[in-house]
Amino acid sequence: VAEGRIASQVKTELVSRSITTAGQPTVTIAGFPFLTQVMTGEYDKISVGIVAAEAGGVRFDAIDLDIRRVKADLQQIMNGSGTVTAGEITGEAVMGWDAARQALEVSGLPQVDLSAVELSVVEGAVRLRVPLTVSGQSVAFTATGVLQAQQGAVKLKITNVTAEGVPASAAVQRKVDQYRKALVVEVDVPPMPYGLAIKSVQTDQSGISVITQASDVVLAG
Repeated sequence: VAEGRIASQVKTELVSRSITTAGQPTVTIAGFPFLTQVMTGEYDKISVGIVAAEAGGVRFDAIDLDIRRVKADLQQIMNGSGTVTAGEITGEAVMGWDAARQALEVSGLPQVDLSAVELSVVEGAVRLRVPLTVSGQSVAFTATGVLQAQQGAVKLKITNVTAEGVPASAAVQRKVDQYRKALVVEVDVPPMPYGLAIKSVQTDQSGISVITQASDVVLAG
């Protein structure tokens, strides 16, 4: 009954934030002894799994929630009433590179066609190849760096910018330096359920894992 009610409330929370999913969230209540948790109304850990979530045109392969220090009165749960609270929620939202490219926001460069931006990752470093037209000439700028959580957003910390398709010269280097300073790359991550704030980001060959967190959260009621 508790798992069912939590699943229903999680679904309601997702809908309220315009997050669609492929089916009902899965909920598992862990901890031992379980009956003691039920009688005291305090649960050590509740795990929630959400698959194929989409918000604002951005698709997540999965969103997993690790909910700790949950308080829920047994009688109120049975009656379908009352308040369920959590001391802490840690979330992990997984996004593939195709979805990450669609969620890219590139600013500081003129006339950027995001559909033509190439995104790849090698040994944890992100490579962004941006085709541009400079003085009527088609060139491509390649920026490399690492994704980091900055002020609640996922941004690319650029470590290197190079130009392709143009001969090396002082003028080209000045343009490269100009773009290095102006280029801002951010992955537009939609708001997470329960007001989860972005704390860190991890990358691998399959995509991006965004780690989020919130404290003192009302799950239901």
